[in-house]
Amino acid sequence: MVMSVWEREYNRLLRLGREKGEVVEADEGPGSSGHRGMPRFAVKAAHVIIKVPTTFELVDVSIAGLSFVSPNKFTIGEVLMLTLDKAFVIEAEVKDCKPETYGEGKQQQGYRVGCSFTDQEQGLQLLVMLKELEKY
Repeated sequence: MVMSVWEREYNRLLRLGREKGEVVEADEGPGSSGHRGMPRFAVKAAHVIIKVPTTFELVDVSIAGLSFVSPNKFTIGEVLMLTLDKAFVIEAEVKDCKPETYGEGKQQQGYRVGCSFTDQEQGLQLLVMLKELEKY
């Protein structure tokens, strides 16, 4: 089976992320419920627009989904259209929404929202683009 350019780049990023300790392996990490099947990458300084025009701070991302913090509660099963700087759009379904404190000094009350992508090939592309954006 021939690997796509995206898959090769993902494998390179996964190897580098593991070396740097920036990857949480599947089914590990704080608050893990054992349902994650893909490694999660920490995301630095990237924002995804989830409900225009609001942006939310990403917590982590994998090929299968992402999580973000929000001052608003989301409904389990709700389908969101996510966009990265208006250049890339991906559909995700809300799977989890739990209360969490966040922000500077953890002083804001909100929610940690976990979503799964409906198309994992697009999830792979989003992850690669986010990690590449961190370089700049």
